[in-house]
Amino acid sequence: KGIGTLLIMNSTSGVPAQAEPILSAKCHEKRGDVIRSVYPIALTIDNLKVMWEKFSQFRTILGYEVKDDFWLFVSLFVELNENEVAKARGLYWSVDDFVGMFYLTNIDGCDDALVHYTFFDRVFSGRQDLIVQMLHHVFSKYGFHRLSIEIPAFATPYTKIAAQRLGFIAEGTKRYSRHFDGKMFHGNRYGILKTEFYSRYGEAWNGK
Repeated sequence: KGIGTLLIMNSTSGVPAQAEPILSAKCHEKRGDVIRSVYPIALTIDNLKVMWEKFSQFRTILGYEVKDDFWLFVSLFVELNENEVAKARGLYWSVDDFVGMFYLTNIDGCDDALVHYTFFDRVFSGRQDLIVQMLHHVFSKYGFHRLSIEIPAFATPYTKIAAQRLGFIAEGTKRYSRHFDGKMFHGNRYGILKTEFYSRYGEAWNGK
């Protein structure tokens, strides 16, 4: 299915990575309706620097404390293979010009992947349809059987509520798996099957 994006070190920075977005959706935000578009991005050094600047406002990234360590941050997104060639750890998309990001990690073939979405302006309300369209894109393009979200116990209660509103179902707890502020916390796992997703939202895509 083409899952996996190579790190292209000599690419220029900037979004989009292609002329057209993979999808666009109307977001009913407080300031009014806004059309948001999603573009795939390569993990160039320039884009990683932009991501570092954006993510640095948060205490945790992917559930891990990074603080001021740029190369620790990079290691969350990039790994070296056996030939010491840099490769992305997942698939990454930008919302507009880094208003936010969607990304998939822990990809297990076409069976499962961890879903992440971050809005750097901290606005979630009104953007649920954009997230739903992105989930449809991932299910339809890559053929995943299911998708998962892992929420550390130290996250805000709204993070759990937002996942459940999207249709993700609580599935279990990975005990004391996340380190934060000098303490260990549980990681709570939520999942949605492809059949469940299209049972909930499939009418918009003719039940695909």
